[in-house]
Amino acid sequence: MQTLPFRYVSVIVLAWSFLFLFVWQTSLLAQASKPVTPTSSQTSSGPSTGQRIGTIIKDAISTAFPGVSGIGGLIDAIWRAKPNGGNNVNQPQLTTAVTNSQEAIKKSIVAQAQQNLTGLANIATELQVVSQFGVPTTTASGDIIRISDRLKSGKTLSDDDWTAIKADWKEAAGELGTVKNADVSKVVDKWLRDKLSLIQQTNITYVARIETELNAKNPNVDRLKDLLDKLYPTLQDISAAVGYEVTDMQAELKALADWAKGAASQGNKEVSPEGKTYIKYLNKNVQ
Repeated sequence: MQTLPFRYVSVIVLAWSFLFLFVWQTSLLAQASKPVTPTSSQTSSGPSTGQRIGTIIKDAISTAFPGVSGIGGLIDAIWRAKPNGGNNVNQPQLTTAVTNSQEAIKKSIVAQAQQNLTGLANIATELQVVSQFGVPTTTASGDIIRISDRLKSGKTLSDDDWTAIKADWKEAAGELGTVKNADVSKVVDKWLRDKLSLIQQTNITYVARIETELNAKNPNVDRLKDLLDKLYPTLQDISAAVGYEVTDMQAELKALADWAKGAASQGNKEVSPEGKTYIKYLNKNVQ
Protein backbone atom coordinates (compact mmCIF):
# COMPACT_ATOMS: atom_id res chain seq x y z
CA MET A 1 0.00 0.00 0.00
CA GLN A 2 1.31 3.44 -0.94
CA THR A 3 2.59 5.71 1.81
CA LEU A 4 2.86 9.49 1.79
CA PRO A 5 5.68 11.62 3.19
CA PHE A 6 4.73 13.95 6.00
CA ARG A 7 4.91 17.11 3.86
CA TYR A 8 2.17 15.75 1.58
CA VAL A 9 0.09 14.60 4.51
CA SER A 10 0.36 18.10 5.97
CA VAL A 11 -1.15 19.60 2.82
CA ILE A 12 -4.01 17.12 2.93
CA VAL A 13 -4.64 17.80 6.60
CA LEU A 14 -4.51 21.53 6.03
CA ALA A 15 -7.31 21.25 3.49
CA TRP A 16 -9.27 18.93 5.76
CA SER A 17 -9.04 21.30 8.71
CA PHE A 18 -10.94 24.00 6.88
CA LEU A 19 -13.95 21.70 6.76
CA PHE A 20 -14.29 22.25 10.50
CA LEU A 21 -15.73 25.69 9.78
CA PHE A 22 -18.96 24.02 8.69
CA VAL A 23 -19.01 21.70 11.68
CA TRP A 24 -19.27 24.37 14.35
CA GLN A 25 -20.61 27.37 12.45
CA THR A 26 -24.20 26.07 12.65
CA SER A 27 -24.15 26.03 16.45
CA LEU A 28 -22.61 29.45 17.08
CA LEU A 29 -25.78 31.36 17.92
CA ALA A 30 -26.74 28.98 20.71
CA GLN A 31 -23.50 29.25 22.61
CA ALA A 32 -23.66 32.60 24.46
CA SER A 33 -23.98 32.22 28.23
CA LYS A 34 -22.60 34.94 30.50
CA PRO A 35 -22.41 38.71 29.87
CA VAL A 36 -19.23 40.69 29.46
CA THR A 37 -18.61 44.37 30.07
CA PRO A 38 -20.00 46.28 27.06
CA THR A 39 -17.69 48.49 25.05
CA SER A 40 -18.66 51.00 22.39
CA SER A 41 -17.73 54.23 20.70
CA GLN A 42 -20.11 57.11 20.03
CA THR A 43 -20.56 60.10 17.82
CA SER A 44 -22.52 63.17 18.89
CA SER A 45 -25.39 62.55 16.51
CA GLY A 46 -25.53 58.85 15.84
CA PRO A 47 -25.52 55.37 17.36
CA SER A 48 -22.42 53.63 18.64
CA THR A 49 -20.27 51.27 16.59
CA GLY A 50 -19.24 48.92 19.38
CA GLN A 51 -20.11 45.33 20.21
CA ARG A 52 -23.25 44.66 18.17
CA ILE A 53 -24.59 41.29 17.14
CA GLY A 54 -22.98 41.15 13.69
CA THR A 55 -19.57 42.22 14.97
CA ILE A 56 -19.67 39.71 17.80
CA ILE A 57 -20.50 36.76 15.54
CA LYS A 58 -18.02 37.72 12.83
CA ASP A 59 -15.25 38.14 15.40
CA ALA A 60 -16.13 34.82 17.00
CA ILE A 61 -15.84 33.03 13.67
CA SER A 62 -12.67 34.85 12.67
CA THR A 63 -10.84 34.28 15.94
CA ALA A 64 -12.07 30.78 16.74
CA PHE A 65 -11.00 29.29 13.45
CA PRO A 66 -7.23 28.84 13.42
CA GLY A 67 -5.03 31.12 11.35
CA VAL A 68 -1.80 30.16 9.71
CA SER A 69 -0.01 29.62 13.02
CA GLY A 70 -2.96 27.69 14.41
CA ILE A 71 -3.05 25.27 11.49
CA GLY A 72 0.30 23.94 12.61
CA GLY A 73 -1.30 22.96 15.90
CA LEU A 74 -4.05 21.10 14.06
CA ILE A 75 -1.51 19.21 12.00
CA ASP A 76 0.44 18.29 15.13
CA ALA A 77 -2.73 17.09 16.85
CA ILE A 78 -3.63 14.87 13.90
CA TRP A 79 -0.08 13.61 13.43
CA ARG A 80 0.10 12.57 17.08
CA ALA A 81 -3.10 10.57 16.62
CA LYS A 82 -1.77 8.37 13.79
CA PRO A 83 -1.52 4.66 14.68
CA ASN A 84 2.17 4.21 13.82
CA GLY A 85 5.35 5.98 14.92
CA GLY A 86 7.03 6.44 11.56
CA ASN A 87 7.34 9.48 9.35
CA ASN A 88 5.34 7.95 6.50
CA VAL A 89 1.63 7.14 6.62
CA ASN A 90 -0.77 5.37 4.29
CA GLN A 91 -4.33 6.35 3.58
CA PRO A 92 -6.02 4.13 6.22
CA GLN A 93 -3.57 5.40 8.84
CA LEU A 94 -4.28 9.01 7.86
CA THR A 95 -8.02 8.32 8.11
CA THR A 96 -7.50 6.88 11.59
CA ALA A 97 -5.45 9.91 12.66
CA VAL A 98 -8.11 12.30 11.42
CA THR A 99 -10.87 10.35 13.18
CA ASN A 100 -8.95 10.12 16.45
CA SER A 101 -8.16 13.85 16.58
CA GLN A 102 -11.45 15.19 15.23
CA GLU A 103 -13.35 15.48 18.51
CA ALA A 104 -10.54 17.20 20.39
CA ILE A 105 -10.00 19.75 17.61
CA LYS A 106 -13.72 20.39 17.29
CA LYS A 107 -14.02 21.01 21.03
CA SER A 108 -11.10 23.42 20.94
CA ILE A 109 -12.59 25.46 18.09
CA VAL A 110 -16.10 25.52 19.58
CA ALA A 111 -14.73 26.52 23.00
CA GLN A 112 -12.98 29.52 21.44
CA ALA A 113 -16.17 30.48 19.60
CA GLN A 114 -18.22 30.17 22.79
CA GLN A 115 -15.87 32.50 24.62
CA ASN A 116 -16.18 35.13 21.91
CA LEU A 117 -19.97 34.83 21.71
CA THR A 118 -20.65 35.67 25.34
CA GLY A 119 -21.23 39.26 24.25
CA LEU A 120 -24.53 38.14 22.71
CA ALA A 121 -25.92 37.94 26.24
CA ASN A 122 -25.52 41.72 26.47
CA ILE A 123 -27.50 42.20 23.26
CA ALA A 124 -30.28 39.95 24.61
CA THR A 125 -30.39 42.03 27.79
CA GLU A 126 -30.56 45.22 25.74
CA LEU A 127 -33.57 43.89 23.84
CA GLN A 128 -35.26 43.02 27.12
CA VAL A 129 -34.73 46.56 28.45
CA VAL A 130 -36.06 48.13 25.24
CA SER A 131 -39.13 45.89 25.43
CA GLN A 132 -39.75 47.17 28.97
CA PHE A 133 -40.09 50.62 27.44
CA GLY A 134 -42.18 49.58 24.47
CA VAL A 135 -44.67 47.02 25.74
CA PRO A 136 -46.69 49.23 28.13
CA THR A 137 -46.93 52.27 25.89
CA THR A 138 -49.85 51.00 23.79
CA THR A 139 -52.21 50.68 26.75
CA ALA A 140 -50.91 53.83 28.43
CA SER A 141 -51.32 55.83 25.21
CA GLY A 142 -55.00 54.92 25.00
CA ASP A 143 -55.58 55.83 28.64
CA ILE A 144 -53.84 59.21 28.29
CA ILE A 145 -55.81 60.08 25.15
CA ARG A 146 -59.11 59.30 26.90
CA ILE A 147 -58.13 61.43 29.90
CA SER A 148 -57.09 64.33 27.66
CA ASP A 149 -60.32 64.13 25.67
CA ARG A 150 -62.39 64.42 28.87
CA LEU A 151 -60.31 67.30 30.18
CA LYS A 152 -60.51 69.16 26.86
CA SER A 153 -64.23 68.56 26.32
CA GLY A 154 -65.05 72.02 27.70
CA LYS A 155 -67.82 70.74 29.93
CA THR A 156 -67.90 70.79 33.70
CA LEU A 157 -66.54 67.46 34.86
CA SER A 158 -68.85 65.38 37.02
CA ASP A 159 -67.87 63.01 39.81
CA ASP A 160 -68.31 60.17 37.32
CA ASP A 161 -65.93 61.89 34.92
CA TRP A 162 -63.28 62.24 37.62
CA THR A 163 -63.79 58.60 38.63
CA ALA A 164 -63.23 57.52 35.02
CA ILE A 165 -60.19 59.81 34.67
CA LYS A 166 -58.60 58.42 37.82
CA ALA A 167 -59.30 54.84 36.74
CA ASP A 168 -57.66 55.44 33.37
CA TRP A 169 -54.72 57.13 35.04
CA LYS A 170 -54.27 54.29 37.52
CA GLU A 171 -53.95 51.86 34.61
CA ALA A 172 -51.61 54.15 32.67
CA ALA A 173 -49.37 54.81 35.68
CA GLY A 174 -49.19 51.09 36.38
CA GLU A 175 -48.10 50.39 32.83
CA LEU A 176 -45.55 53.19 32.82
CA GLY A 177 -44.04 51.81 36.01
CA THR A 178 -42.07 49.38 33.84
CA VAL A 179 -40.43 52.36 32.12
CA LYS A 180 -39.39 53.72 35.51
CA ASN A 181 -37.97 50.36 36.59
CA ALA A 182 -36.08 49.57 33.36
CA ASP A 183 -32.31 49.33 33.91
CA VAL A 184 -31.05 51.56 31.10
CA SER A 185 -27.43 50.96 32.12
CA LYS A 186 -27.65 47.50 30.55
CA VAL A 187 -28.19 48.89 27.04
CA VAL A 188 -24.98 48.23 25.08
CA ASP A 189 -25.46 50.91 22.42
CA LYS A 190 -24.32 54.11 24.17
CA TRP A 191 -26.24 56.43 21.86
CA LEU A 192 -29.47 54.50 22.48
CA ARG A 193 -28.68 54.24 26.19
CA ASP A 194 -28.36 58.02 26.47
CA LYS A 195 -31.63 58.58 24.59
CA LEU A 196 -33.56 56.07 26.69
CA SER A 197 -32.17 57.58 29.88
CA LEU A 198 -33.41 61.04 28.89
CA ILE A 199 -36.81 59.63 27.88
CA GLN A 200 -37.04 57.72 31.15
CA GLN A 201 -36.26 60.72 33.34
CA THR A 202 -38.75 62.96 31.50
CA ASN A 203 -41.42 60.27 31.70
CA ILE A 204 -40.86 59.74 35.44
CA THR A 205 -41.04 63.50 36.10
CA TYR A 206 -44.39 64.03 34.39
CA VAL A 207 -45.95 60.86 35.75
CA ALA A 208 -45.13 62.03 39.29
CA ARG A 209 -46.53 65.53 38.67
CA ILE A 210 -49.78 64.17 37.20
CA GLU A 211 -50.11 61.79 40.14
CA THR A 212 -49.74 64.70 42.56
CA GLU A 213 -52.28 66.84 40.71
CA LEU A 214 -54.90 64.08 40.51
CA ASN A 215 -54.54 63.38 44.23
CA ALA A 216 -55.19 67.01 45.10
CA LYS A 217 -58.53 67.89 46.66
CA ASN A 218 -59.45 70.05 43.66
CA PRO A 219 -57.33 69.03 40.63
CA ASN A 220 -56.47 71.88 38.28
CA VAL A 221 -57.85 70.95 34.86
CA ASP A 222 -55.60 73.31 32.88
CA ARG A 223 -52.50 72.07 34.70
CA LEU A 224 -53.47 68.47 34.08
CA LYS A 225 -54.02 69.14 30.38
CA ASP A 226 -50.59 70.75 30.15
CA LEU A 227 -48.86 67.89 31.98
CA LEU A 228 -50.55 65.25 29.84
CA ASP A 229 -49.58 67.17 26.72
CA LYS A 230 -45.97 66.97 27.88
CA LEU A 231 -46.14 63.31 28.93
CA TYR A 232 -47.62 61.98 25.70
CA PRO A 233 -44.61 62.89 23.49
CA THR A 234 -42.41 60.70 25.70
CA LEU A 235 -44.48 57.75 24.53
CA GLN A 236 -43.83 58.76 20.93
CA ASP A 237 -40.13 58.99 21.77
CA ILE A 238 -40.28 55.45 23.17
CA SER A 239 -41.91 54.21 19.97
CA ALA A 240 -39.11 55.81 17.95
CA ALA A 241 -36.46 54.21 20.19
CA VAL A 242 -38.06 50.78 19.79
CA GLY A 243 -38.29 51.33 16.04
CA TYR A 244 -34.60 52.25 15.92
CA GLU A 245 -33.66 49.09 17.84
CA VAL A 246 -35.64 46.88 15.44
CA THR A 247 -34.17 48.48 12.29
CA ASP A 248 -30.68 48.37 13.81
CA MET A 249 -30.97 44.64 14.48
CA GLN A 250 -32.34 44.08 10.98
CA ALA A 251 -29.34 45.93 9.53
CA GLU A 252 -26.94 43.90 11.70
CA LEU A 253 -28.42 40.58 10.61
CA LYS A 254 -28.50 41.60 6.94
CA ALA A 255 -24.84 42.64 7.11
CA LEU A 256 -24.00 39.33 8.78
CA ALA A 257 -25.86 37.39 6.08
CA ASP A 258 -24.05 39.36 3.36
CA TRP A 259 -20.73 38.64 5.06
CA ALA A 260 -21.57 34.94 5.24
CA LYS A 261 -22.26 34.96 1.49
CA GLY A 262 -18.96 36.71 0.80
CA ALA A 263 -20.54 39.97 -0.31
CA ALA A 264 -18.25 42.80 -1.32
CA SER A 265 -19.49 44.87 1.64
CA GLN A 266 -17.61 42.49 3.98
CA GLY A 267 -20.54 42.65 6.38
CA ASN A 268 -20.45 46.40 7.02
CA LYS A 269 -23.79 47.52 8.44
CA GLU A 270 -25.77 50.01 6.37
CA VAL A 271 -28.38 52.05 8.22
CA SER A 272 -31.76 51.68 6.53
CA PRO A 273 -33.88 54.70 5.51
CA GLU A 274 -36.23 53.83 8.39
CA GLY A 275 -33.31 53.72 10.79
CA LYS A 276 -32.11 57.13 9.63
CA THR A 277 -35.60 58.51 10.22
CA TYR A 278 -35.64 57.26 13.80
CA ILE A 279 -32.14 58.60 14.46
CA LYS A 280 -33.09 62.02 13.07
CA TYR A 281 -36.29 62.09 15.13
CA LEU A 282 -34.58 61.12 18.39
CA ASN A 283 -31.69 63.54 17.88
CA LYS A 284 -34.20 66.34 17.36
CA ASN A 285 -36.71 65.54 20.09
CA VAL A 286 -34.68 63.88 22.85
CA GLN A 287 -31.89 66.15 24.09
